[in-house]
Amino acid sequence: MLFLEIFIAFGCCQLKRWRESIHHDSWYFQWLSFLMRLFKVKLVPDVRLWCLAWSIPLLGLAALTWLLEGFLWNAPLVLLNVLVLLYSFGRHGFVKRLDRVLAIMRTANPETLFIRTEQIFPEFAQQQVTGIENQYILLRRQLFYDALQQLITVVFWFVLLGPWAALLYRLNALYIDYMEKHSPALVRASIAWDCLYLLEWLPARLLAASFTLSGNFAGAYHELRHIWANWTEKPGEFVARCGLQALSLPLNLEEFVKLNHWREQQQLAVEELMAIRDLLMRTLVVWAAGLAILVIGWHFSLGSVNTI
Repeated sequence: MLFLEIFIAFGCCQLKRWRESIHHDSWYFQWLSFLMRLFKVKLVPDVRLWCLAWSIPLLGLAALTWLLEGFLWNAPLVLLNVLVLLYSFGRHGFVKRLDRVLAIMRTANPETLFIRTEQIFPEFAQQQVTGIENQYILLRRQLFYDALQQLITVVFWFVLLGPWAALLYRLNALYIDYMEKHSPALVRASIAWDCLYLLEWLPARLLAASFTLSGNFAGAYHELRHIWANWTEKPGEFVARCGLQALSLPLNLEEFVKLNHWREQQQLAVEELMAIRDLLMRTLVVWAAGLAILVIGWHFSLGSVNTI
């Protein structure tokens, strides 16, 4: 059922109405608002708030799972797992965001490109990025990180520990988003950032390792070997560096900056973004094939155990 649940959830995620009908976070933000009023959180990060923010929803999910287990051949339980996985996916489809960037990159001029890119990636405005070159550096990194945090990490924890772990990851990310808007001074010292880092640490390395199969093996493996055990490297930076090496693209923008005309820079950027898109799509195929092999092998092992 595992592969079927992921397949159905991924298919529903491609349907805009299905995705938007599930991705409603107002209930969770109201829950966080209630907790902040309850604990009167103002200046000091409260671990109790963070623990209750995700533990109560997970307890509700556990209760529902217990009630539905064994009912109607587990069909309602499968539906619940699909809905939880669909809800746990990222709020912005990383392929669609990439396609939107490609569309404006082909047509926009330098004056409007900066503003329109910030409209697609609001996180750039929060980081107060200045200059086309700096924005493009962040853009390449963000495209790889989008694939990690919107899809790969969710699927990884769903396969490893079930829907509870996938939901925990998304609720923790939503907690950070909420706190950044309402209490930015609190979120910087919040334990939620440490939890996010730990939840992304292993999926980031597995995603980077899969670039060796979907891209330039030598380049990706060389980069992966050097920064595999580097705990200080952020998951987004880690994945982006390995991904760029898998495409034999420079980590810096020396070639981009050397070009004197905007049209030349524009053409180079479009080619690089198309290469990143193709790499990510090939990587998704690698993950799907690996997941299918894992599920088939697991079923065969169960069959052999039952025979014995």
